[in-house]
Order: sequence, then structure tokens, then C-alpha cells
Amino acid sequence: MAHNTGLFIRKTDGYHNFTEFDNATLPGIVVPQAGDNHQSRAESLEIVSFAVRGAGPGIRLGPMDAISPQLASIDQERQMQLVYGAPELTIRILWPGYPAWEKRVPVGGPNVKIPLSRFAAVLAAAVMQYLKEMSVTASSEGRADWWISRVGVESLVLLEARRTGPGTWQPVLCRVV
Repeated sequence: MAHNTGLFIRKTDGYHNFTEFDNATLPGIVVPQAGDNHQSRAESLEIVSFAVRGAGPGIRLGPMDAISPQLASIDQERQMQLVYGAPELTIRILWPGYPAWEKRVPVGGPNVKIPLSRFAAVLAAAVMQYLKEMSVTASSEGRADWWISRVGVESLVLLEARRTGPGTWQPVLCRVV
């Protein structure tokens, strides 16, 4: 079941990593993205975790025909307000060894609420677009196991999304090895 929590995120060297997760059943290794935090003190940190009924934490990425059944099992009734006062949301990915990347997605107007499953689909599509675009970009990362050219989209799980600023969300990914 998907849920939304207001947990404080521990800072551990400025990266998202496994120490931030209480759940020992992670399906793999958390992609060590730099934390993207543009919040003011007035904003609350919002985390949206994804889980597919009967499958554990996260949404396994891959072709949309593989993702669709997972999205169908996410709470269809839950509506989320993704942006406050803006007609679009921004998705940022900070993969190790690659330039920062962002995608702006129109959501239909300011203060619009969308189903949690649609938000998950938008994030999954953005991650897949990012991987495709960066697959032809050389990495500055010394560890080859994080080179995008060696990471198949089918090995990634979308664990959660973190609101890192007004209308800005960062997906937290896990690599199944």
C-alpha cells in the first residue's frame, strides 16, 4: 500500500542511501543520488513511498506494459497535491557521475490534485526518459557499476519520491543486482 509520511530524512554525506531506510527488505541497492534540497524553512519535507500489493516496496521499472499492472494495484482513490500555485511539477535526477537532469511536467493548473498512480506513472516515465538520454553520455563516475550504459531499466525499482522544493520532486531508486 502506498503511503505518505512526514518523516525527517537523516543527512548522510548528502546522498540518499540505504541508511535512510528502516525497511530491511529493500529489493536492492539504493542509487546514491546527491540530495536535491531547495526547501525553505517554511516548507515541510514530504515523502511518498510506493509499494505494490503483494510485491514489497517500490515499483519495478521497465516497459510500460510491465509497469501498468503494478500501477493498477496502487491506491487509486488517493489524490495528491504535487505543486502549490504552479501549473507544472519538476522532476530532478542527480545520478552519480552524470549532470543534473530535470523534466517539467504540466499537471493541468495550480493546486491540482492527481491520483497517486498517475504520479507514479509520471515519475516512472521520467526515469526511463532520463536513462535513455544519459545512456549516450560518458560518466565521470569511477565505479562502472553506476554507469547508466550498464544499468538496465528492468533492474531499477522506484522506491519513493521526495519533495525537495516548491513543485520539485526527486525519485529515489533502488538497483536490483
